[in-house]
Parts: sequence; structure tokens; C-alpha cells
Amino acid sequence: MNRRRTTIDMIAAHAGVSIATVSNVLNNKGRFSNDVKNRVQLAVEELRFTPSGLIRSLQNGKTNVLGVRTWPYWQTFSASINMELLSGIADGLTEAGFDMLYYMDFPARKHKDRALMFMDGRVDGLVVAANLFPAEELQVLADSHLPTVMLYAPNVPDGLGAICVDNHGGITSAVNHLVELGHSCIGFVGAPVSADLNERAVAFAAAVSAKGIGCGVAVYPETYEFDADAVVQQVIESRPRVTAIVAGDDYHAISLIAAFRRLGVRVPEDLSIIGFDDAPSAAASANLTTIRQPAREIGRLSVQFAVALGSGTPFNECKRTMSVELVVRGTTCPPRPR
Repeated sequence: MNRRRTTIDMIAAHAGVSIATVSNVLNNKGRFSNDVKNRVQLAVEELRFTPSGLIRSLQNGKTNVLGVRTWPYWQTFSASINMELLSGIADGLTEAGFDMLYYMDFPARKHKDRALMFMDGRVDGLVVAANLFPAEELQVLADSHLPTVMLYAPNVPDGLGAICVDNHGGITSAVNHLVELGHSCIGFVGAPVSADLNERAVAFAAAVSAKGIGCGVAVYPETYEFDADAVVQQVIESRPRVTAIVAGDDYHAISLIAAFRRLGVRVPEDLSIIGFDDAPSAAASANLTTIRQPAREIGRLSVQFAVALGSGTPFNECKRTMSVELVVRGTTCPPRPR
């Protein structure tokens, strides 16, 4: 059954007043009697009228809508922090009284036009994962003056807010934990497909060097969805033989654990593995030792920063590096005696 949306002229006819009077009552402008006010309010209730958000946005120049672009929807699986991040964004939107326009994927546009698509007035601000834009597009966003907060962004142009995590501190604590257990040859596996993940790879090299221990095999898959079985074969055939691996994130770690176990390699008895992020499945199914990042708090803070930028807060006050912590579970133990 099609039902026509209630319009302001329908309210005016129902209440027996002019359209201008209805507009004044709804916007609390001008002078009108209590009787007129009550009749308009009663008509609004009986006809279930809701003012047009589009019209109001045109009137006040704001939509109270925040654009959000994180990773593709398929990366909301339990080995990703995407859902935790989105939950935090939802918390922040509720607190700020904003709605969200979620960009599931980019339309078929040329790279140079993708940043521009956010400038069409549909959103008052933007929260976006930094690795989804090359440097030139980040500069377009910075030059646009659209309040924008980049997530997991070690380096962004002036004009943008940014939230990243302490990748160096997290990887260092992972290496220190393995060294304290007695491991002296540690490997790394992670696809450097973003500045954030690349920073973890660089931090690993620095951490093992600082400890004066050998870096066993270091594997950098070209894509995030990597061939875990092929990587495991590289690790098994490597010399010297590693006794522990630090993974770029929990997805890499959990994929490696499954591949090793398919070949009869026990984790942690034969090989210790540490992840990064503390995604939902890290504890729920993998019992994974990992580096916990506060994804939900990052999401919530990103909204606060976007709203603050829209209110005139300087961009350098909307930058934050979030602390991380080692969470020891069941995928690390001392190496077997040789």
C-alpha cells in the first residue's frame, strides 16, 4: 500500500492555518497564540509528520552526517578489528547526534576523483582508513577543508586529523616477550600493504637488531589475502630455523597457525606465534598471544575529532597515537631444546 508522505501543506490544512504559520511553529519563529501552536502540534502528531532533513540541511548548511570509509565489508570477519572499529564509530555518532553514510566500496571512478566524491555536500566530515588513498588523494582531502580524520595513519598532510597506534612499541614488546621465553631466532610475516603494516615490519627489524639476535626468515606477501601454505613452506625451509614468528596482524597469525598445523607443526610447542590487534577471534577461537589495540576507542575518538575539526579545532590538536599492550595467551612458550 502506497502512502503519500505527509507534507507541510497537509499539516496546514489539517490545523486550519497557513503554511507560513506551520513553518513558524515548527521553527519556533514569529508570534502565534498557544491555540495555534497546539493545533499545529496536534496535526503533526496525528499525521505523523517529520520535517525534511534535506531541507533543514539546506537551511543551516549542515547535514549532521559523517562519511565513514573503512576496509571492504569482507574484512569484517572475526580476524579483523573492522567490526570493533565500526562499533566505536557508532558509539561516537550516538554521543555527537550524528548519522553515518558508510561507503562500502568506491564507485568506479578514476583515482584522482575518489577524494572529490566526498565534497558534494552529503557529509559534514569524514573518517577513513589511510591506506585506502594514495598520497595525492590525501592531499586533495587536506586541501578541501572537509573535516577529515585518517585512521592508522603514521604520516598525513597538514590539515587532517589522524589516529594511529604505537606500532613500534607493540612490536618491540612482542619481540621482548619471545626473547624472555628463550627464543633467539625470530621471523616475521606480514603484507606491507599499508603504511601501518609497513611500520610494523620496520619496527620488527629494529627490535631484533636492538636485542642482538638473529632475524630468521622475513616474508612480505604482496597481498593481504596471502597463500599461507606457501609462506609456511618458506619458513620451514629457512635456515637458520626460526622458533617463533611475529605476524603483521591477527589475520596473518591465525592463517599461519592453521597452515602450520595442517603440516603437523604444533603451535606453540614447535613454533611460537604472536599476532597484532587482538581481533575478536584472537581470544575466542585462536587463543592467540597478540598485541591489543583499542579499536573501539579509536572509532569513538575519530568521531570526536571529526566533529571538533568541524567546529574549528586546529588539526594538530586532533592527532593521537594510541597505546597498545601485550596479551599473553596460548600460542607462545619457551622453545624446545635442540
